[in-house]
Amino acid sequence: MISVVKDINQPRYPSLLKIKKVAKVEPPVWSVADLGLNGDLAITNTVARVPPPPRPKGELIEGSDAAEKVRKLVDTLIENQLI
Repeated sequence: MISVVKDINQPRYPSLLKIKKVAKVEPPVWSVADLGLNGDLAITNTVARVPPPPRPKGELIEGSDAAEKVRKLVDTLIENQLI
């Protein structure tokens, strides 16, 4: 069992002083030699990209009143074995 408090996902924002201090810092840049590697690095090429299939189109249920629409919706759900 896992128990958490409601504020578990609340981000903590840094103070303005810390933001200004970090803005002045230069990020480190390492070369291949600094990392102790040789020049024969593997290069990755993307050969193919397959997008996800498109979503099926929705269906509008028409009717004169809400009860008729609900009846048609339930019939459709039973027909497609979703309930």
